[in-house]
Amino acid sequence: MLYSISKIEFFEEWLKHEKNERNDRLFEFILSKFGFSDIAEECKREIKMKLASISSKIASKWVSSGKSKERFLNKNKLWLEGDKIEFCLLSTQPQPSTSCADLSRPGRPKKVFEDSSFKTKKRKVADLVQSRGVLELMTAAEVAARSSGHKNVAKVIKEIGKNPASASTCLQQPSAVQNDRPLSSDEALAYYIDSKSTTHSYKQTRKWTMKVGHHVFPSYDCIVKSKKACYPSLEHIVVTQTRAEIELQAILNKTAERLIEAQKEVVLKLIMAPTIEPRHQLQPRPPQAQEDYLLSDSSDSESDESDIEN
Repeated sequence: MLYSISKIEFFEEWLKHEKNERNDRLFEFILSKFGFSDIAEECKREIKMKLASISSKIASKWVSSGKSKERFLNKNKLWLEGDKIEFCLLSTQPQPSTSCADLSRPGRPKKVFEDSSFKTKKRKVADLVQSRGVLELMTAAEVAARSSGHKNVAKVIKEIGKNPASASTCLQQPSAVQNDRPLSSDEALAYYIDSKSTTHSYKQTRKWTMKVGHHVFPSYDCIVKSKKACYPSLEHIVVTQTRAEIELQAILNKTAERLIEAQKEVVLKLIMAPTIEPRHQLQPRPPQAQEDYLLSDSSDSESDESDIEN
């Protein structure tokens, strides 16, 4: 059965609603106007697709008319007075009973399409996939995304439709984001000090890197915690109205603690390494007896005398 509505009436209703919720409100308007209480899922999809297509066409005409109602009506008079918008109702579903027996009927309640599993969604759109081609479905998805305000999604669908090879680029982008290693709190603190950043400049850097999909910098609160970890404990700090004092030993202890923490791997290797045996020292030569010294002296003197005679 066919139901029709004039384009002028449809435009008047189109003009009442905001862009983000326009398609849903138009769908509710059509249901209430023609008394569509319960209709088949296929009919709902057909109506929504047609509403999205007409809404997108009106939106482009509305922009070209400078968003002026009077200019829009004058410029598109022939189109508005032309053929009416028709909706075909293929079949209806029986009205659900509200009896106590039906309300107490066991079973899982039906979920909406968005909350259903992929298997359920696949079953619900099976008839649509069989009756429509890939290009038609992609065009419908593009129009629906653009009319609902998701312009970036519509651009991606349009680009993939024109160049299917570009889909591989879209699939590679998330992996590139996942390869980014976020900085630790201490590394972020080192960057904060080396770059001489302020609180505002660091937050802006973190904000803009996150916008392009790189979650590298931790929050500023993490930097504050790391900075506080570099200070001695409060029990070693004395602050009065005239002076502030910190125990020197507390500063030395904290410095040594941070150095050991920074070189933790090196320190652990030294601790776990096998001990090095000390080199064996040469045993000292035992002293000679006095008789040995006398014999050596006499032999030396005899050799000297023989050299003189010769």
